[in-house]
Amino acid sequence: PQSERGLPPSAVTLAERLTAAGYQTALIGKWHLGGAPGYTPTNQGFEYFYGFLGGASMFAQRDDPSVVGAQLTWSGLDNFLWERLPYVLERNGEPQVERGYQTDIFAAAAVQYIMQAGEAPFFLTVAFNAPHNPLQAPRELVDAQHDNLPERQQVYYAMIESLDAGIGAILDALEASGARERTLIIVTSDNGGAGYLRIADVNAPYRGFKANLWEGGIRVPLIIQRPDADSDPLRIDDPVSLL
Repeated sequence: PQSERGLPPSAVTLAERLTAAGYQTALIGKWHLGGAPGYTPTNQGFEYFYGFLGGASMFAQRDDPSVVGAQLTWSGLDNFLWERLPYVLERNGEPQVERGYQTDIFAAAAVQYIMQAGEAPFFLTVAFNAPHNPLQAPRELVDAQHDNLPERQQVYYAMIESLDAGIGAILDALEASGARERTLIIVTSDNGGAGYLRIADVNAPYRGFKANLWEGGIRVPLIIQRPDADSDPLRIDDPVSLL
């Protein structure tokens, strides 16, 4: 049954390895590796979890006046999400009442965690769910997009801007806390942009989309910043896997 599926408890995660090595561990954002008892982040090595357990959540309340939504009427999946998907947020198994724009609140939670971490080493995974349908973005960012773009594209690009701002806030917090010079930072994604968005260049210049094996589906950014790295970036063209 779906309720009993997930990452097997017998699997040894990076969080478990680092907990054993003396690290504080936290996951903020999306966990799509099981929601039943025994399959949640706190069963897999994360001491702290703030986010949602399933594959998606509404980014904001549907009637939030500060957020613009763009429903993809041609997509059965998207129509289902707009009709049925709840706004889900929990902290270590306890439902939370706040209903802010999730990209922003995940970034804020990460900043708070970093600023309170102290001198102990920590492993923090921030699994933003943006950009992902249902398409929702802060109105001020949508209004700043080019007028000649379709609404779905304006909202999608605004979601990416919000994500970029969240990552920037996390980097600023590392700097302010004094931890950046001793922190390994990894920024990556799990797949390319989806075809159901009907944004032709979403994975340009590569062919294909999320859920297929063309380059547009599987080639994603992987950016690693080491504390001891030289100022000149090193580009590596060898393929790697995140599995």
